[in-house]
Amino acid sequence: MKTLTLEVPDDVYERAERRAGDRGSSLSQETVEWLARYSGAADDQVLAAARARMQELFRTVKGFRMTLKISREELYERGSLR
Repeated sequence: MKTLTLEVPDDVYERAERRAGDRGSSLSQETVEWLARYSGAADDQVLAAARARMQELFRTVKGFRMTLKISREELYERGSLR
């Protein structure tokens, strides 16, 4: 684990510390979460979870295929009201 030292104005630090406390967190925890979002780590996890959920949904839908092309006949069949 790395240690990060920052210099911030006193008023900024105090407001940030108060806000973290209001959220039931510490300024250190809030900073780590912000850095994770900033670095994209949180986005990667969210994206991976969304992709996994999409694949699970695709498996449960009858007649759904993940192919690049659809035949002309199948395309017209999907649009019909029969």
